[in-house]
Amino acid sequence: MVDSGNGMPPIVDLGAYEKQSNSPAPDIALSGNGQVIANGDTNPIILDNTDFGSAAVSGGAVAHTFTISNSGPASLKLTGSPAVSLTNGAHFSLTQPASTTLTSGQTTTFTLTFEPQSRGTFTATVTIVNNDPDKTPYSFVVSGTGLAADLSLVKSVTPASANPGQTITYTLSFSNAGGVTATGVVITDFVPVSVTVQSVISSGNVAITRTLSTQTAEVSKTSAVSPGVGGVITITAQVSNTLNAGDRFTKSGR
Repeated sequence: MVDSGNGMPPIVDLGAYEKQSNSPAPDIALSGNGQVIANGDTNPIILDNTDFGSAAVSGGAVAHTFTISNSGPASLKLTGSPAVSLTNGAHFSLTQPASTTLTSGQTTTFTLTFEPQSRGTFTATVTIVNNDPDKTPYSFVVSGTGLAADLSLVKSVTPASANPGQTITYTLSFSNAGGVTATGVVITDFVPVSVTVQSVISSGNVAITRTLSTQTAEVSKTSAVSPGVGGVITITAQVSNTLNAGDRFTKSGR
């Protein structure tokens, strides 16, 4: 407080009363693939490993490691239980960091694995509660896409009606519209007892073998059906001469 000496109220120097705070604090940061992940990031990208890309349903897995660092002068403490938590993490699994207290300059890591249980794109939120006064909780969103085979089989017959002794053709068109390879595919087609199988021919870029009897045409694929790949199986058969005009017959397949 200073007396102005001119009859005016004294001047108060507020700066003399300002509280000076020099308390050391931790400074948390998260990174993936060597790239900093901003606190609150909701846009997963491949560059920082928050986008896990794709994996096959029930068996596929993609693991990414993330680094927690402390660049502040005070110790960083991960105070959550668990230290790293997941929200909506049904398709992700988590390995916790080895250390929950980091002195200045120290780092620790945790691993997140994407293991899709169904087809589709899934997100989860990673949350780390800590003692950094400016960045707690620290959170970011991760994503991954589950892929599965999607097989289809379409059957047709020509002509739609036939006379006794006439040749008919069954056509089976198969394809895989899914995102992963289908393995162990077996197509079995049962023809009616009133027709006799004469030949089975396959086309397309997938190798197959066949087992042929008079009533069953079984086509067992020896190679897998890759995404976007398909083929056509043509079964030629002859209608029995013992049928009468107007008789009807059906076939089945799987």
